[in-house]
Amino acid sequence: MTISLSDGCDKKVLIVDDEGDMRIFLSTLLQTVGFKPYEACNCKEGLERCRSVEPDLIIMEIMTEGDKGLDLYCTLRKDSKFRKVPIIILSTIDKKTFIYYQNLRKLQQDRSMMKPDAYLKKPPEAEELLRWAHLLSGTEKKPNYAINGKNQMENL
Repeated sequence: MTISLSDGCDKKVLIVDDEGDMRIFLSTLLQTVGFKPYEACNCKEGLERCRSVEPDLIIMEIMTEGDKGLDLYCTLRKDSKFRKVPIIILSTIDKKTFIYYQNLRKLQQDRSMMKPDAYLKKPPEAEELLRWAHLLSGTEKKPNYAINGKNQMENL
């Protein structure tokens, strides 16, 4: 797989994940196609960076620090400043399990939670993650992704 450099979209993406290798992978991938990645290694830092950076997109591991990732997600969805910022959730748990857990917490805490804009199982496929990142950040142009020398975007 080869991913060529784009002319740059300059959209800010906040990555919140407690796994350093995953942050490096995501940052490198996003930067390669023109995004400006910012990293946070825990939920507290994630909220602080969100406030200082004001990202166009957030990619977060929902199980960061146990279930504190879900708390951060709920906080962001309730905050009028960040409510409309798209969120891609990454997790080792599948989407059905997440939705079930989210519904249990909603019942226990009597608060509504919005569904994420995208949910990807870890480790994410680079092409799928980039497709969602471009779609949700509003960079509608087709980036030049080539797999084995062929443009495969129409298959995503």
